[in-house]
This record gives sequence, structure tokens and C-alpha cells, in this order.
Amino acid sequence: MSGYVLNNIDNSYDSYAQLIKLFHYHKSCFTDIIDISIDQWFAANMCSALGCILDKLAYRLNEIRFSTITNTAQIIMQKNDFLSYYGYPRIIDNNNTTIKYLKLKPTDGRFFHGYIVNELLNRPELPQMTLKLKKKISESIYEIFVNAQIHSETEFIYACGQFFPSKHKIEFTIPTREWVLKIK
Repeated sequence: MSGYVLNNIDNSYDSYAQLIKLFHYHKSCFTDIIDISIDQWFAANMCSALGCILDKLAYRLNEIRFSTITNTAQIIMQKNDFLSYYGYPRIIDNNNTTIKYLKLKPTDGRFFHGYIVNELLNRPELPQMTLKLKKKISESIYEIFVNAQIHSETEFIYACGQFFPSKHKIEFTIPTREWVLKIK
């Protein structure tokens, strides 16, 4: 069994470095149990990057387990459906602040477009926008998906995020080619 602690994961360089180290620490594991602990905070949008890494590790027939997760991190990771991939029950997000964790095949672009519209652009928390502006934002985000499709050479594309209504902020992540190349 091999363990690893992720500590206070947000959108910083240090957090991405921790995730890359997680992969490099376990990349030679084969048919092992990889035990992950999450200490302090884990930003919901970073589940897309973590999901990418854990899929690469599970591909080598490793079993992924979470031994300890702080209560706040576990709740948000259950609300955005990330932990449901690892046997945890889903929790309904009564606050409507999560943007669901999504794992798609690169050929599922039409589904991704619906996800962006439903999970992100049609949210009542967003400021009023014209249909033209919503369409432009949707096209811009979809372009990131298409770039990941074309350039990442990955089996899946991952996305998720979080609304922070009191801060008027959205954090949304789609790991791109550069990310995938760093963890190969």
C-alpha cells in the first residue's frame, strides 16, 4: 500500500505541483492500493485535475482509496459528484454552488455544450446577460474542450467547478494538454 497527503489544494502553483508529485510518486505502482489523504481545503474545481491523475493511476490496475478527508472537503466533493466515482454517496447541493464533476470521452462534445449551458451559463447566480453574450462565453469554453480534444491525446476530458456567490467568483477547470503532458 502506498499513501500520499494532499494539503490545502486550491488554484495555486503549489497545489498543481502537489498533484503532479502525487502522480510521479505513484506512476510506477502496479496492482497496488494507493491511499490518499486530503488535509485542510480542497477546491472543488481541482477535482477535474485530480480525476485525471487518479484515472491514469487506476489504469495500471491500482485501487484508489481515500483514507482521510477533512469534513468540508468531503462534503463539497460529494456534492459535485467526484467522490461517487470512489464509492461515496452523492449529496444534494442545496446551495447550488457546485458545477458537477464531468468525465467525458473526447467525442462527447455535444454533451459538453449542454453541460456548460446547464451547469454554468443558465445559473441564476450569474449576472443578467444577453443571449449573444451567453453564446460567446459558451463558444469560448467549448473551444477549450475542442483544444483538449485535438491536442491532449487523452482518453477522457475532465471538468468541474464551484460558484462563490458572496465573492462574485466562479472557479472552473478543464485540464489541458500542457497539464496532461506534465503528468505523463
